[in-house]
Amino acid sequence: MRKNIILTLAFLVILSIFIGGCTSTTQLSTIDPSIMALSSTEVPSGFTQLGGSSMTSSDIKQMEPSLGGEKGYYVNFISYGKLEVIHQTIIVYDLVDPMTKGLANAGYEILNTEQANATVTVTQLPDPGMGDSSQAFMTITKSAGIQLTRIDIIFVKDDVFEDVVGGGTSADYETLKELATVAASKIR
Repeated sequence: MRKNIILTLAFLVILSIFIGGCTSTTQLSTIDPSIMALSSTEVPSGFTQLGGSSMTSSDIKQMEPSLGGEKGYYVNFISYGKLEVIHQTIIVYDLVDPMTKGLANAGYEILNTEQANATVTVTQLPDPGMGDSSQAFMTITKSAGIQLTRIDIIFVKDDVFEDVVGGGTSADYETLKELATVAASKIR
């Protein structure tokens, strides 16, 4: 009898550990991606919003088939005086934990796409420390005597993937980190 009680208790302990390990602490976003987008008042002065648009799951699959997102939004800003752009892409996953899928694929795609051209240099920047997981890349393209710089800060927070991009004749990593911090704070 005592042996059965011990075996039953051991089974219950193992079962509770297994069930406890299967639960996720990841929060699911509760607002539309358009509400999470950067606004004209949150980007540096001199930038004008060119537009923004919702993305459907088919838009997301066409952009990146392996991301598995269900809805998204993008917004663009431009500074005509500096010839710079800021672009933000937001994708809300239908998965609870997109980190290993979307973030790794996005970084991989940036490196592979850009390194295919001999006039392009891609450098991984220090981890910006955004959300649950993040990475940053700087891409420098030289063409016809003009150098264009693009910085991507890619992060995942809860069930949301974001890519905040700054580019043009110059791009500032610290300014882009500030924008990414604002973007991450809007995820709810």
